[in-house]
Amino acid sequence: WSSRGASSTMAPTPAVVFAIALTLLVGGTEAEVYKVTKEDVLGYTLAAKHLFYVDASPPGRGNKKGLVRDDDAAEVVFEDMRVTLSTLESNEEKESGGVQVGLIPWDEFGELLDKSSFCTADGNLSLKEHASKKDARIVKVPIGKTVTQRLKITTTGVYVAFLSNCGPSDNLQVSGTVLVKGTNGYLPANRKGVLTLFGWGLAAHIIAGVVWVGLLASNKKLLHEPHYAIASCIAFGAAEAVCYWQLFGEVGDTGESSAWLEKLCQSMSIMKSSYMFAVILLLCFGVGLTQAEEYSGISWKLLGVTTLFSIALAPKVAVFDYRHSKNLSDGEVLLAMAPVIVVTLASIAWGGKGLSKTMSRCKDLNYDDTCKLLRRLVMLVVLLVVLAIGVMAAQVMDKPGKGTTSWQQHMLWGDAAGELVHLIVLVALMILCQPDPITFRAGEYVTSQGDDEMKGAPCAQEDDERAGILDLEELQGDTLGPTADTIGAAAE
Repeated sequence: WSSRGASSTMAPTPAVVFAIALTLLVGGTEAEVYKVTKEDVLGYTLAAKHLFYVDASPPGRGNKKGLVRDDDAAEVVFEDMRVTLSTLESNEEKESGGVQVGLIPWDEFGELLDKSSFCTADGNLSLKEHASKKDARIVKVPIGKTVTQRLKITTTGVYVAFLSNCGPSDNLQVSGTVLVKGTNGYLPANRKGVLTLFGWGLAAHIIAGVVWVGLLASNKKLLHEPHYAIASCIAFGAAEAVCYWQLFGEVGDTGESSAWLEKLCQSMSIMKSSYMFAVILLLCFGVGLTQAEEYSGISWKLLGVTTLFSIALAPKVAVFDYRHSKNLSDGEVLLAMAPVIVVTLASIAWGGKGLSKTMSRCKDLNYDDTCKLLRRLVMLVVLLVVLAIGVMAAQVMDKPGKGTTSWQQHMLWGDAAGELVHLIVLVALMILCQPDPITFRAGEYVTSQGDDEMKGAPCAQEDDERAGILDLEELQGDTLGPTADTIGAAAE
């Protein structure tokens, strides 16, 4: 929106989304802070930058009348805002009016700004007369000066931070911080209750960990790769809950968080999902159930696929951590989800092939209990896929910037739904994979009657690999060596 061919923007390009997400160097977790570092602001432009979810209602503590104490009131702080020239080409640029930085209600963004011209003749931002004009909070930052200003916010709602330049200069750069606090702290109002959620998540993982460690400790000689993978999944799930609880606690207290803590939380989330993914693939290929890992080298392939899944999951985890504050488009969100969707579908096809061979061979070897476990695994995977599709669809449809009635949906689909699905599948895998010699038969070699075939042969290996198993009866009498009845006998 401009009077001179300028633009109004909201989100980075898809390429930027991928670059940020893959390195996990994003603005990360949604916080009520927007930091600006030498950002270019072209002449006669206005750019929306960040969404803030602000609860300005009484905090429920204070005096009996429910009035907000002055130190509890919602506010926005424009801190150390300054404008510099990227180049010094003319004296005219030095005399430019500077840049406007502010907050206006997101729902009324189009009602407050004139789409044909949002700048006045004297170089200021022009707002139309509207009921929500009183909720706009705007400061002007002249070139060469540092501005810090604290303004109260009296209306609950979604606000958008913006930068505007109503002068002719294309060489202005803005730096500073926009910090918003609600009546209950700096945590975004649409994430209210997230500390409780991760607190319960931590408790659930601790209980699961105690139960699982007890099972493993009492069956030390029956443990295989899936058992250790489940233990790792529980450990990373607990670490994720602790990490996010600490992260959101810092955000709520100060409005900011350390970058390393954000990246650590995202890494824990990725590892938690990756180990659950690995457990399912290990079972599909019979690792621990039979001797597949000893003969076909499948463990290395599983490691590679799981690593690929972790890399593909990174854009989705990182982008969804800040989607509601950056108002990313549906296309950008789908682009971030595409890698993990592609890898998951390919893994399902590959894992299904291995599962089919595993079940077929286990039937041949009369591993009835192992076959029963694999059939239940199929049902669990189908349930997981259906739930995952439902959650991701809901996440895509849960648009940023919605009103207060939809704020709880942001946390429901962004945090709670995924955590609940993870716990359901985790408990199911723990039940399926209890250490038991009847189902986990790796290392068991018992000769079946009549065909001299070892029951410990790998269920998931290829048919042509089975041809390499020696048949001792067929070798008797061959030229490979003397028979037992001629050893030590005199030559005739």
